[in-house]
Amino acid sequence: MVSVSQSYTVLPWPTNSDTRYAAGTATAMRVPTAASHPGVLECAAIGVPDEHSGEAVKVFVVKKDPSLTEAQVQQWCKDKLTGYKRPRFVEFRDELPKSNVGKILRRELRPGAEAAAPQGQAA
Repeated sequence: MVSVSQSYTVLPWPTNSDTRYAAGTATAMRVPTAASHPGVLECAAIGVPDEHSGEAVKVFVVKKDPSLTEAQVQQWCKDKLTGYKRPRFVEFRDELPKSNVGKILRRELRPGAEAAAPQGQAA
């Protein structure tokens, strides 16, 4: 069962796309609250290694508003998310990698994805 609440989807079971913390787990589908910012066209979140908490949230953002800054995204998320679910890192991109049907490929955003890509294919 999947329930929808405000601007994010809540999954009642753990998935392999969860970001794990000392304080709990944040589902990758819940974290992109940054997508509700008026200056954000689209975004995706991944977990990156962190010495203190195990994993930290990194969000990749495609700007709708060219003047959007990292500080504005951080403040937006601070107002809407619990501390451990807030992105520690924000990276702006011109576009996000997508499948043939338009689904964002978060695995290609993970560190080392470019090095692991087969020859002749873009990561």
